[in-house]
Order: sequence, then C-alpha cells, then structure tokens
Amino acid sequence: MYFRRIIFLFAISFFVSAMENAFAEEPGSDPKTQMHEVCRHLCRSDRARCPSKSSDESFCDTRYIGCDLGCFSCRGVFVKCAEQPGGAADGRNCTKEFGACLKEKISSRESRDPIRFEGGDGRSEKTAVVVLGALTNLEGVAAESLWIAKKHPGWRKNSQALIHNGPHSFDRIEYETPNGPGTIWFEISAFLGKGGLEQLFGEPKPK
Repeated sequence: MYFRRIIFLFAISFFVSAMENAFAEEPGSDPKTQMHEVCRHLCRSDRARCPSKSSDESFCDTRYIGCDLGCFSCRGVFVKCAEQPGGAADGRNCTKEFGACLKEKISSRESRDPIRFEGGDGRSEKTAVVVLGALTNLEGVAAESLWIAKKHPGWRKNSQALIHNGPHSFDRIEYETPNGPGTIWFEISAFLGKGGLEQLFGEPKPK
C-alpha cells in the first residue's frame, strides 16, 4: 500500500506539472472545469490499477472516493486563487495550490477505517448492499455510485427514494440499464445524517 501511495502522489505531481505547462502555452486561459475533469480522471485511473480482488480493495475504494471528492473541494481553492489580482493571468501558482490541497486531503484520510460493502446483491430490501465506513452523506452517496460502477457499468441513475424501516434506512435507487429498468437497495443507516464536505475534509461548520 505504501508503494501505491508513493506512485499516486507522484501522479498528482505530474498532473500539476502538466497543468502548469498548459498555462504556459495558453496564458490567461480558464481551465477550471477542464482541471476538475482531469483530476477526476486521475482518480479513476488510480482506482483502475487496483486489483479487483485483493485485501486492499477497500483501501483503494476509499482513496478513490476521497480523491474524487477532493477534486471538487480543491477546485474551490483554485477558483479563489484565480480571483486574486494576477491569479487568472498566471494560473500556474493556482495549480500548485490545487495540487497541494489535493495531496493534503488524500494524505490526511489514509489512517481512517476504509469504506466497505457488505450485505447482498441489492436487488431487494432483504439483500440490500450495506455501506459501512463512510464518514459523511457525501462519502456514502459516492460509495453507492462506485459500487454501481464496479458491479453494473453503464447503469444510469433515474430516481431515488429514502425508505425507513424500523432502525434501518435505505436508498432505493432506480436505474436505466441496457436491459430496461433496474432497482438497487442500499442500507445507509451507518452514514445517514452525517453531514457533508465540512466533516469530510475537516473544514469548520458555519455558526
């Protein structure tokens, strides 16, 4: 795992360098959306290199989710930097701030318990996929999307309902699939109501 972490952090550095070169070639460009998408591609590529059946699969899933949400959170750092005098003209410094933010977000979460999936195939309430280890609602929802991407690639979310049954809470999600409508149940009691980005990344809550 340590070796994979070093490779991943090196990939982030390479990403930052590539974005700096893009600014050098096109000064004054506005790559906020492009940078976010490239960042997410970096996260997906790292996850794809993780063995699908191994003892560290949960570790890889957790890092992917943290990376993906980190891309969103750190995009705000880039935007704030770019809005400063001279920031838009020289986006390379802002890109460095983005890269430092992303590294910090990922590294600060690596000692946590991993996100993992238990339960059944999700086809019914009784066989719901149980999402464990998510620290927030955002992580839990991201975990649901990751599970679908791994188990049912190509499925697209259509609608969603929150179901309570005694002490248990479920997301019942309807999907459009190549073979028609599909339904997956996720048991979400472990993360329901646990907040969002401010808890995930340790940012202070507004008073």
